[in-house]
Amino acid sequence: VGIRLFLWWDGLCMRHPWICWLYLTGMLVSAGGLWVKRRRLKALVSAMALREVAGVQVLVECLPVTPFTTGLLCPRIVLPELFLERFTADELKLIVLHEKTHIRSGHLAALFLWDVGRVVLWPVLLPACSAHFLQEDLEEMCDKSTIRQSGIPADGYGSLLLKSILLLQEEGAAFSAPAAFAGDLEYRRIKGRIEKILCYRPYRRIRTRALGLAAFAATMGTIGLAGSLSYGRCNPMDGVTLWDLDTVES
Repeated sequence: VGIRLFLWWDGLCMRHPWICWLYLTGMLVSAGGLWVKRRRLKALVSAMALREVAGVQVLVECLPVTPFTTGLLCPRIVLPELFLERFTADELKLIVLHEKTHIRSGHLAALFLWDVGRVVLWPVLLPACSAHFLQEDLEEMCDKSTIRQSGIPADGYGSLLLKSILLLQEEGAAFSAPAAFAGDLEYRRIKGRIEKILCYRPYRRIRTRALGLAAFAATMGTIGLAGSLSYGRCNPMDGVTLWDLDTVES
């Protein structure tokens, strides 16, 4: 089915070149929309104050926003001013560690590549509709890694997350803004995240490394097998004869 659809699309574009230009226009419009959003976010971030928290330079926002990390090449951590006032030094250190884990794990690059895929496949709604699943998976990975690095119990980490949500709701009401995580969908997502945190069990690093080495060996073996079974870059074709029609005599 995939081959037939690809050949159908290729033939359609060959017969009607305007479809190619229309598709390219859609890509440019989609990329332009994402670029404008990133420029606005960059402008907002550049106006934030710079503070040092847990030995890390972070940006402080006066509005009640959830902590996040932005910037592909020069990542920055953004924390709400509320957290600096209401959280202890150890709690802030844990929050900063969570955001640093996002940076070290390459999650910003993963989200950027996801956006590139959305631009290239702009008529397909699946990447746009399933983006939150990717974000949930990245948060789950980051939660487990943060618990592992900090040594904090899973229930203590979950309590810190609930405290953050309650503070944001309280401050959001004071700013006459919609309460964060107040919707039914947001509630289900937070509930699922808390349940996954509480189900966390420490894992052995040696087992994880062994699994990674096995996956790497299997990947390299597959590449080597494909290379050994593939055609060479140059294949002699002795059975082909070339004729110059201008010199052929009847």
